Amino acid sequence: MAAWRILEAELPGLGLRINHSKLEFFCTGADKLPEGLPADLKHIKAQEGGFSLLGAPIGDPSFCEAYADTKLEKVRECLRQLPCINDPHHEFAVLRSCMAMPKFNFVLRACPPTSIPNTIAHFNTAVLAAWRARFGDQLTD
Repeated sequence: MAAWRILEAELPGLGLRINHSKLEFFCTGADKLPEGLPADLKHIKAQEGGFSLLGAPIGDPSFCEAYADTKLEKVRECLRQLPCINDPHHEFAVLRSCMAMPKFNFVLRACPPTSIPNTIAHFNTAVLAAWRARFGDQLTD
């Protein structure tokens, strides 16, 4: 609440105003919305655990893992469709340039790796399985 009070006090001096109709509070982890919110803030949406901002999960590790798992499922669906191309050269190009890392790279940059270790392991397993199924070659770690 102290930070909120500072914003309320300082923003008008900078020519800015707070649009209460567009505000949302997000609480992560054990945090809860502060007690004694001013009456004009009682309508503000509150969300616990985390939220997504510009496609990046912000929150506790369990929220980040769940968010990354949804992105991983999209990668898995693309990998399942890979054999439909039915041309190893084009499949390789699509896997390399469109599906695997490019699809999942933003999640890896946006989430701390320590928050999503299981998802990272499942991603590696899924891509290696697709590689082996389509190209029959073993890749070493």
